[in-house]
Amino acid sequence: SYRLTLVDELPLDWTGSFANGSVLQIMNLSNVRAAVADYPVIEDNHISTFPITVTPAEDAPANSIEHVTIVVENLKTGQYISSHAVEFVVKESIDLEVDPSSQLVNLSVGESVVTRVKISNTGNTQTLYNLWLDDSSSDEVSFEIETSDSVLVGSGFDSTVKIRLTASSTARADVEYKATLWVESPASGLNVSADIIRSEEHTS
Repeated sequence: SYRLTLVDELPLDWTGSFANGSVLQIMNLSNVRAAVADYPVIEDNHISTFPITVTPAEDAPANSIEHVTIVVENLKTGQYISSHAVEFVVKESIDLEVDPSSQLVNLSVGESVVTRVKISNTGNTQTLYNLWLDDSSSDEVSFEIETSDSVLVGSGFDSTVKIRLTASSTARADVEYKATLWVESPASGLNVSADIIRSEEHTS
């Protein structure tokens, strides 16, 4: 029987545990058979497995590497037996937010204005986003992306997309003209949208 101790050498805001969802840094393994118990057949009855859960900080960059050390002692005597370093690598997490997700833009007949949508990279790795407009409901209002149709945004940073709206001379005040900006990560297939809706002020 053995006592396992997880030596927490992790950075601030990281956690390591033998249990998922709680901090457990000492664990006992009982009734672990000796390797010779399998002789003469080569089997793995003498092997016992256990979980290690490491939760990185929210701002941990992708592919960063950290270690924890597992110290093994005799459960009855407390005698040191061995120690083992276990390596953990943070996986890439691709995510984003758009702000605003929906907006009304005041636009009179024959007028042209520019509005903006902010793209925030909330993942942990630099990500390329492709941009395109679904203007199937725009009719008498033209919607055009004035900035690049793809942006490379670092983790934790923002990028702003400019969209120009131009109303024709026949645009009506009682009709909703809309376009949807789609932001796509080709690496992950993630798609997030933002609606731009033309409105017109009425004066009495």
